Amino acid sequence: MIFWKRKPPRLGLALGGGGARGGIHVGVLKVLEEAAVEVHCVAGTSIGALIGGFYALSLSARKLEERLRSYLSSDTFRRARFNLMAQADGLKEAPIFARIASFIKKEFLLAMALTRPHLIPREQFLENLAYFLPDVRMEGTRIPFAATATDLETGEAVLIKEGSLRDAVYASCTYPGVVEAVRFGGRLLVDGGVVAMVPVEAVKSLGADLVLAVNVEKCIGEDVEGLSGIEVLFRADDIMAAELTRMQTQKADILIHPGVGNTKWYDFQRMPEYVKIGERAAREQLSEILKAVGITRPNRRIKGPRPSPRRERFKA
Repeated sequence: MIFWKRKPPRLGLALGGGGARGGIHVGVLKVLEEAAVEVHCVAGTSIGALIGGFYALSLSARKLEERLRSYLSSDTFRRARFNLMAQADGLKEAPIFARIASFIKKEFLLAMALTRPHLIPREQFLENLAYFLPDVRMEGTRIPFAATATDLETGEAVLIKEGSLRDAVYASCTYPGVVEAVRFGGRLLVDGGVVAMVPVEAVKSLGADLVLAVNVEKCIGEDVEGLSGIEVLFRADDIMAAELTRMQTQKADILIHPGVGNTKWYDFQRMPEYVKIGERAAREQLSEILKAVGITRPNRRIKGPRPSPRRERFKA
């Protein structure tokens, strides 16, 4: 009688939204790659869709980190408005002229937000996505990939599995009021984080037996003294979003949630800091991950996952 070994579970990644804190995803992928943990599929929301899309094409966390560092020093990044928004924040201890400049920038951004449907036009945002993603179809990725978005008209979560990869990621990243909403498949779509910050159910639909979810949102702080009315409103919204995400991530088999940092979602210059946070968080749970996927000892001589013979290789 022949006994066959049980196949290892298909590991799927659910990469959550969170803007600049998405650097945590890069750190997690680096640790998985170092430990030779094979990823079978990935679903992403917002920044998680961008990072997941790049990884699904390249299967290389090293290339992903290199591309990120190159982007942050590029003219493409400098032409984006992310840096302007970051500079307009957090200068309470700065010299008087720096604070005045910060105030002017805030007033400028507020005026734009109140008079325009969005701050960043579609073509400008697509230019930033093009720095990471070629104009290919999602069916051509080396492992299955899906991006989540939200139907602005019905409020439904929308899972995008086919069509233009860049357009799918764009739809998932359209932060309401900041990035221009897009018509995709007959629907008006905005950021997937509105209803599915960490897309656990999405990655299950791709065939994952085991779901590793990565939540990059910060934890809700307990200091509520002296909040203004608008700050109370924002906090209430944060609480609702955090509770929805908590319920969704309970369905994951493994959850990585460092829950740190006060970085604004648009402060992308600080993403390398979050890469390191992601590495530390993943290493703290690496033994649990290895046990779940059936690896008793990580093979440290393998620097990356084996390329899939069924998919065309992506040249970064």
